Amino acid sequence: MDYFTTVIEPDEILAEIQLPLPASNTGVEYMKFSTIEAGIKIVSTSVAIAVKSGTDVCDGAKIIMSAVAPIPLVANKAAQMLKDQKLTDDLIAEAANMVASETDPPFVALRLLSGGREERLGRKPKDFPGIMEY
Repeated sequence: MDYFTTVIEPDEILAEIQLPLPASNTGVEYMKFSTIEAGIKIVSTSVAIAVKSGTDVCDGAKIIMSAVAPIPLVANKAAQMLKDQKLTDDLIAEAANMVASETDPPFVALRLLSGGREERLGRKPKDFPGIMEY
């Protein structure tokens, strides 16, 4: 399975997607980093965090990144680390570092550099924070 694979048959069409509403104590964020010149998506992250009612304690989290692995990456370790913990800046920074350790930096660098993209963008991997040069 990869991003060119689908379970939809040639004679089928997707007509509807139903998603449950998040609980009222849930926050959701989506962020994307891309180059302005080419509009190429480098990395995106979706985060949903639910807190226990009336507290800053994480009741559950889901963290998903795209363009860091051959398929979207679900950062389960970081999400589990947040559960039942009081959400502080230090804890969130620790979770972010854990998510980064779950990604595949060579894949990200390969996406950036493949097909001569480096020359078209006029940039090197070191110009993009968080992308290591390989």
